[in-house]
Amino acid sequence: MEESAARPQTHPSESPMRLESSKTCCASRRGPAQRPPRCPRPVECDPLNAERRSRQAYVKVNYGDALVIIKGNTMAATTDLETRIRRLEDRVEIGELIARYALVMDNRDMTAMPALFTADVVIRSQDGVMNIVGRDAAVELFRGRFKVLGPSNHVSHDRIITFDETNPDLATGLVLSHAEMNRKGVAMLAAIRYHDSYQRDAEVWRFRERVLTFMYYVPTSEYLDALGAGLASRNRAYELPQPGDWPEPLPTWQAYYGS
Repeated sequence: MEESAARPQTHPSESPMRLESSKTCCASRRGPAQRPPRCPRPVECDPLNAERRSRQAYVKVNYGDALVIIKGNTMAATTDLETRIRRLEDRVEIGELIARYALVMDNRDMTAMPALFTADVVIRSQDGVMNIVGRDAAVELFRGRFKVLGPSNHVSHDRIITFDETNPDLATGLVLSHAEMNRKGVAMLAAIRYHDSYQRDAEVWRFRERVLTFMYYVPTSEYLDALGAGLASRNRAYELPQPGDWPEPLPTWQAYYGS
């Protein structure tokens, strides 16, 4: 009797046999005066967790070779996942479009050029030298520019792509780039920012608009001067030297320097 009275009271779930066979929540098995030191299944025994689990569902989504399991509101989760995957695919495709543009220009690939653009594409430069509308006009614009250009190498660096929240087939982009080329027999360098609009056209991303802006466009022999004493007139591709398109005219630059 003394041994029985000294035995500490144990929580029902601490029995290996009960743990293996019982599926009843610990909270439903203890009396009002009992407060066990620790429940081995706290997540299952928490009434709030039990309520949350009862509202959750699972869905399996096959994507290529991957099987993705989503927990929660299955319809919303599936739609959200598909949208996010599509956005990732779109970013890759737009990145490849940007790369193809450079290759088409440098390779003089007139056969591949039309596919870069929508039918109503706009190509212009901030200095006003380029300003056309339409795919055919774009091809003729570059054909004319190639007449004074020798070998060229366009290199894209970073880019920022922003998708239209109301139309999944539209996006805009800012592309940072450099180019080295031979123009009229003179070696030249250019720092370029492309301000782009893209459109998914017949399930293919194309340029809807491309605006070229230059920090500098100078002969290699004048590069140091263009970023030094001749900074104010560093767009020197044409007969009359002009200022760079950026950064001095930008509102952020002017606000910083108080100009």
